[in-house]
Amino acid sequence: MECHRVVSLVAVAVVLLLRWPALSSAQAPVSRTITVDSQGGGDFWSVQSAVNFVPDGNREWVRIHVRAGSYTEKVIIPAEKGYILLEGDGSWNTDINFNDYAGAHVRSRGDTSPTYKSATFTVLADDFIARNITFKNTHNAHDKINKSQAVAALVRGDRNAFYGWAFHSFQDTLCDDLGRHHFSDCFIEGGIDFIFGYGQSIYDGCTIVSNMPPSYGQNPGSVTAHGREDQQEPSGGGAGPRFQDTLCDDLGRHHFSDCFIEGGIDFIFGYGQSIYDGCTIVSNMPPSYGQNPGSVTAHGRVDASDPGGFVFKGGEVRGTGRQYLGRAWNEYATVVYYHVNMSSIIVPQGWEAWKADGETNNVVFAEVGCTGPGSNMTGRVPWEKQLSELEVEKFVDMSYIDDGWIGEQPY
Repeated sequence: MECHRVVSLVAVAVVLLLRWPALSSAQAPVSRTITVDSQGGGDFWSVQSAVNFVPDGNREWVRIHVRAGSYTEKVIIPAEKGYILLEGDGSWNTDINFNDYAGAHVRSRGDTSPTYKSATFTVLADDFIARNITFKNTHNAHDKINKSQAVAALVRGDRNAFYGWAFHSFQDTLCDDLGRHHFSDCFIEGGIDFIFGYGQSIYDGCTIVSNMPPSYGQNPGSVTAHGREDQQEPSGGGAGPRFQDTLCDDLGRHHFSDCFIEGGIDFIFGYGQSIYDGCTIVSNMPPSYGQNPGSVTAHGRVDASDPGGFVFKGGEVRGTGRQYLGRAWNEYATVVYYHVNMSSIIVPQGWEAWKADGETNNVVFAEVGCTGPGSNMTGRVPWEKQLSELEVEKFVDMSYIDDGWIGEQPY
């Protein structure tokens, strides 16, 4: 039986390789579709096997269709495997999940595994698209008291786009690390710093849901923790389930559309340059956490020349517990909420200085035209930025992340 399965897989691989087209421009349509089916009805049984099959140095758009089902595995899109379109059968029907956390493994040199190694899904390649699928880190799913950093997704490539995806965790849900990213109509759930990193991102129409437990006491979490360190750095950001460190929006320009991101602590974090468009961001703080707030974002912009930043356009922030909109991972952190509906989970002060404490002059934390009970700015920190119309346009216009690459993507 095993021998027959190996022979079958080899035969499939040979056929696919013989049919692989010659290299052409990035503007070409999808050149082929590879199917993943956990029941054995596709080209591959696992998502990673399909990714591994794409040739290094690929420059033709390849669709990997992941059929409905639950896939328990870690998936990494290596830097040398660009032009991949990963597509599920709907974020409620197709999910990739894994249970891992920071410090879970002792490495050969004696230290333990870092936060980013816990990610269920990692994209290191430029020119990547994801549609209609869910990423979950299940580590804190049932125990949010003994919490650990457990990343649902780490996004480090440039020109990355996410449409109709969901990210779930509790702390550090989404690591929006480096690069230009567009998140549209996504769902993001977390509790503490659930969107963090150095990214230059627009979160367009996203819903942000806090899963911070009520028993967490009076200390708020934070929706964002941005790590910008220098005023010339363009990064900044905007919005799977998980609890802490859900989505690592790391490096590059990223577009998240129609996504769902769930977490509790720093659930969107990183250095990314991203737009979160019409996304749903959900805090999943459990009631047992009391009044201790979480944080939706943790942006890490480190330099004035870095373009990174998180921008949230439309969408909503809701859930359980209490949340900061963001905390500064570094003194150039950049996070802007534009026309976002905010529930009462947002604490009156809105933002936390964290690692920029005493050095907030270069931090760009701003809200423009937001609605809902959490948008009352009466008690906001005095150093929150009041942006001019020109400054607002710079962040919310798609040119913040797009120099033509979004229009060249295949559907």
